[in-house]
Amino acid sequence: MGNNGLGSVLHMARAIAECHLLWLDVRPSLPYRLIINITNNCNSRCLTCGIWRDPGAQERLAEELTPAELSRLLANVPNLVWLTLGGGEPFLRRDLPEMAAVAAAHCPALTPLDLSTNGLLGKRVEEMTAAMLCGVAGIEQVTV
Repeated sequence: MGNNGLGSVLHMARAIAECHLLWLDVRPSLPYRLIINITNNCNSRCLTCGIWRDPGAQERLAEELTPAELSRLLANVPNLVWLTLGGGEPFLRRDLPEMAAVAAAHCPALTPLDLSTNGLLGKRVEEMTAAMLCGVAGIEQVTV
């Protein structure tokens, strides 16, 4: 993706699947929870999701949110305490630990980092989660 102002912002907005503003008795600075789909790539053919039915999904893999773009996005929401990275299957991204590091750097109160997975990549999920917990400063809890 280019760094062309409004076009870049609009493309990032498309990568954000859902942003929940949750209200509590003690209201933190909002938003404090964000759900971002970081990939359209998926290794399953779930009937409930259907992301795999999107005919242009594979072509858009090269346009997925980069760690640098995630950094620019999260710099604008430093009060996040809950971030979900989903997709498709986020564990198919080789740079997932880097994405976690970006989240930890911009969101010091982040607990947990939630990763939405279909669970079909057991060993990879286990290894990448361990790498994030052991190797990324600021990541203390990962929910899968």
